[in-house]
Amino acid sequence: MKNIFITAPRGYGKTTALKKTIGLIDKQVSGFEVGKKFMTDSKEFYICDIENTSYNCLIAYSKSNSKPVANIEGFENHGCEILKKAISSENIIIMDEIGFLEENAPKFKQSVIDSLNSSNIVIGVLKKFNGEFINYIKSRDDVLVLELTLENRDDIPNQILKHIRRFECNEI
Repeated sequence: MKNIFITAPRGYGKTTALKKTIGLIDKQVSGFEVGKKFMTDSKEFYICDIENTSYNCLIAYSKSNSKPVANIEGFENHGCEILKKAISSENIIIMDEIGFLEENAPKFKQSVIDSLNSSNIVIGVLKKFNGEFINYIKSRDDVLVLELTLENRDDIPNQILKHIRRFECNEI
């Protein structure tokens, strides 16, 4: 499989495993990660270009302990631009993370699909969430979803690396 996603409950180390995987790969990567900014009474979430971390855009905010409110324009403009650039490269595409905030961002969801359909290898994180778009990604025949647990989280980067090598050797 050329499209590999990690999923697990919050706090299990999905992003940490993804970053360790990136450290093992001997290829360039492009794509996005979600950054968080915590303030006294609120949180802000940013989509960040992993090749240019100063290039980021607000995608959601929340007050106190309330559910985040999506900034769809951040996904539709900035997120799409990041993925379009990643697809045009020969780099491995990183997506950290796909969650529920994208549900009402059709252009961004199409950019994710275009990434999965591209010739690029995609490695990402899926929020542990029962949503239409996440379920669509999980159901694709060209997607491998690895369930990260407390017991296997240290081995997940090596598992992903093995799948990438098999794909590159046309063994998958």
